[in-house]
This record gives sequence, structure tokens and C-alpha cells, in this order.
Amino acid sequence: MSKTKKIFYNYVVGGSEQAFADESELDFWADDYFEAPTPALKDYPVAYRHYQCPAFKEYYKNTWVMRQSFPLGFIYKSTENRIESNLDQTNFDAYFMLGDGWTDGEHPEVQFKQGYCFWTEDTDVWLEQFQHPDMSRIGLDTVSGAFPISVWQRPINLGFTIRNYDQNIWLEKGSPLCYVRFSSQRTRDVKFTLEKRSIPKEVLKRQLQSLWLKDWHKNFSWNLIKQRLRKEEEQENKCPFDFLWKR
Repeated sequence: MSKTKKIFYNYVVGGSEQAFADESELDFWADDYFEAPTPALKDYPVAYRHYQCPAFKEYYKNTWVMRQSFPLGFIYKSTENRIESNLDQTNFDAYFMLGDGWTDGEHPEVQFKQGYCFWTEDTDVWLEQFQHPDMSRIGLDTVSGAFPISVWQRPINLGFTIRNYDQNIWLEKGSPLCYVRFSSQRTRDVKFTLEKRSIPKEVLKRQLQSLWLKDWHKNFSWNLIKQRLRKEEEQENKCPFDFLWKR
């Protein structure tokens, strides 16, 4: 029998990772303007033969499309190592994140500060962020990643490598940016639901603790995640009547 697990989320636009702690930054857009994540299979072209494949549907059944929240155009000028966009400088600085060494790799890297916080009250829940094919067509590759939101609270931004230089890139409001998929590693037959909610204070606190740890003890986070995953699994496997034998 399929098990249902609930995922909740909220978002900020143009803020830092700490912006989630400021309630005035949440729900940046009016609800009738906001581009909510949509189920990946909802708008998928059914004419493709692979759409009928059970393996394909199994992979995408718990996947959502993250969408551009406003019209955005930009160009990477390779000879000048800079980005120009249709935003004024204030909004450009708020929305684009160009960190140290953003041009050090084979292709330049950029983040859109359209941040999401996902959380759950269930156990064994992983989030995976990966490429949407529409982005490949315009020359942007998603920086993919995965982590367990059931034991680790952190925001996600939308990171890309730019592969098309000196060409205008245009993203309409509602354009797909990437996929976000939820899964469980210890339970295969799971259905996930996604709902926008106000972020509880304890979730915000855990998120800030994760960010502080990243700054104060670099590259240690994954060690702590693995410890928590082991503890989570031990708790799941613990006999519910164990207390009877401890008298």
C-alpha cells in the first residue's frame, strides 16, 4: 500500500539565505502572481512514446517544476567577464549572485536568488534538484544536488553554468528553471504532496543553524547529515514496545 508523505515550502526572492528568518521577505509575490511549483507530469507532452513507460512515470511521479517568477533577460559578455540584464542595478544585485571565482571553471557560474525552503515532518525524505530540458535549449545547465530534508534544513537557490556566451537569454514568467524531486531511500512506494505554508520557527532555527555551521566549520555538514541519517534509521527500526523490556 502506498504511503503518503507531506512536503511544505515557502520562498524568498532577491534575499540572502538568512532572509527566510524575516517574515516580511516570505511570500514575496501576491498569490495570484506567484509561479508555484507544478507537478512534472501535469503538463508533460503525452504524445511522446516514453510518456507511457511505467519506469518514466515512476521516476517523475514525485517531481515538480520550479518556474521563473518574473520576466528575465540577460547576456554573458565573455570578453568583459560580466552579465548584463533587463533589471536595474539594484534589482540585479539583489537577484544575481556572482560569487568569488564564478568564472574560474570551464563555464561561468551564476545563481538566481529565488530561494526555496522545503521541510517535512516525515522521516527518510530526500530532495533532488536537477536539469529541466528547456534550460539546455537556451544554454543553461542546472547545478544539481541532493540532500535529506528530513534531517537537514537548508534553503536552495537556483544555480546554473552558462554555456551560451554573448547571446541574449530570455526567460518568460513561468518558464521552467529546474526539476525538484522527492524520494525515500528505505521505502519505495511513496507518494509526496507539496503545500505552501508559513515556515515554523523551529524550521527557521534549524535552517539558520545549518548556515552557521557551513560558515564556522566548513565542509563538516555532510558528516553531521550522515550521523543524523543513521540515528533516523535506528529510530525507525526501534521496536515500539521496547519500553516494556526496560523495567
